[in-house]
Amino acid sequence: MPAPDAMAMLLRMAPLNDRPLADPERETIAARWRSEGLPPEEWAARYGHTVCSSSFADYRYAARGLDDWIQRVHAVLRSPALLQRCRETFLTQEERDQIEKDARKGSL
Repeated sequence: MPAPDAMAMLLRMAPLNDRPLADPERETIAARWRSEGLPPEEWAARYGHTVCSSSFADYRYAARGLDDWIQRVHAVLRSPALLQRCRETFLTQEERDQIEKDARKGSL
């Protein structure tokens, strides 16, 4: 995982009050992602390739801790090097190979 100061550099989010509040559907989806109990870095490693482009980080979330969790997921997704490092940390070689295979087939 990146050092705390490295993660802080990646979290170039707009100030909390500058982001609109997420609508209930977006809040529900984000909460469902977090409900798996994975740290944001592991969630990004496992599922980031299924998200592709996401505007979830453009909003703030009312649920306690959810805003920070979403911002950390997106910090990983915005950095190919960090995403790769998280995949190496959290995924087996077989899981990483499957993600690469899916990407080559264009099934993402």
